[in-house]
Amino acid sequence: MNEDRKWQKCPSVTTGGKKHFWTVKIDGIMYHVVWDRGECRWAVQKNDVTLSYVVSDREGKKFVENFLL
Repeated sequence: MNEDRKWQKCPSVTTGGKKHFWTVKIDGIMYHVVWDRGECRWAVQKNDVTLSYVVSDREGKKFVENFLL
């Protein structure tokens, strides 16, 4: 992944979830890897639409990178 696609670790602002989430902007599209409290697992989102659920935030970032290939 090149430098303009660098993941940013952001603090979570909701209670009951993880302490952080991940975000990256690629070609004007925002991707997020966030903890879904209802599902109790990590969610991969594109422009706030859930694409998939994964077991870890690391797997979520890999999913985005593979999704773009």
